[in-house]
Amino acid sequence: WGLSTIVYHSETNSYTDSPNGNYGKNENTWIELASPLDLSYAGRAVLSFWHRVDPEEYYDFCFVEVSPDGGGSWSQVGPRFDGNLPWQFTELDIDGEYCTGDFKLRYRLATDSNMIDDGWYVDDVAILGPPTSNVPPSAPGLSEPPDGGIVETFTPELIVLNAVDPNGGDVLTYGFTVYSDEQRTSLVASAAGIAEGAGTTSWTVDAPLGGGEYWWSAYADDGTERGPLMETGSFTADSSGVDESGAVLSLGPAHPNPFRAEAELSFTLPVRGEVELAVYGVDGRLVRTLASGVAGPGPGCVSWNGRDDAGYRVASGLYFVRLSACGDERRGKLILLR
Repeated sequence: WGLSTIVYHSETNSYTDSPNGNYGKNENTWIELASPLDLSYAGRAVLSFWHRVDPEEYYDFCFVEVSPDGGGSWSQVGPRFDGNLPWQFTELDIDGEYCTGDFKLRYRLATDSNMIDDGWYVDDVAILGPPTSNVPPSAPGLSEPPDGGIVETFTPELIVLNAVDPNGGDVLTYGFTVYSDEQRTSLVASAAGIAEGAGTTSWTVDAPLGGGEYWWSAYADDGTERGPLMETGSFTADSSGVDESGAVLSLGPAHPNPFRAEAELSFTLPVRGEVELAVYGVDGRLVRTLASGVAGPGPGCVSWNGRDDAGYRVASGLYFVRLSACGDERRGKLILLR
């Protein structure tokens, strides 16, 4: 067992049976608490965790086991898990007979001699003491962006309708999670402890997401317990026409310059749009169009081999380069040697 920094529910890692690939055949492997816990004060306890399950269905199994005597004996709690299950939240009761001063917990994977698979990922493990009269808040409601909507930014603002606090008087905070896949296995952004707003609560994604479709959810926390997750929503990030990175239109120096065979020209486009990069003579005559069409945002590179648009070699001398995009232009110089 070890830490996976690629698959996890909460940043930045999770426990897994095979962090470097698939598990092996005929394995009986586990991870357990390094030191016992004292649960002797509790008549019962609740174990909660998030996990993603991916062993061979019907043949390889994941078990949650507890020990009342520091690991001398083990008993299974809850069901065994197999097959392919996306990230899910699980709570298991720990009966009073196991709530001793020498309590231990382990997650165990047992495999047969046939297929191998990805295995088991476990995250956000918590052991809760005796239940209280507290009732967790309800799930927030989805407000903005609408499910399936398009946001024209890579740092969208996510807004939820406030949850209901059944206890009354609790100060609620909110957590947000954003995933790059519908199964919610690849977390790309998250936040917790967001103060409740008036009627709605919002969080602006604090790191650019990049273009594409994303799935997100949120929950409320009353300081004692988290409430259930909001029903998952989705949105597509499309920043066409929006400069998210602060980049500006730029034309880099030619390399090499002067040149004999070929020179490279680099440029940066802050947004996606029409672009033209062309070479002109000192008399203003168009010599060669190097790039024309829709491109960006981001860096680009083209080369000029000293030929005109008809394919003929041009004379040595000074030439000008003009980059036109985003309603603006940049200019540079080239010296061709023969």
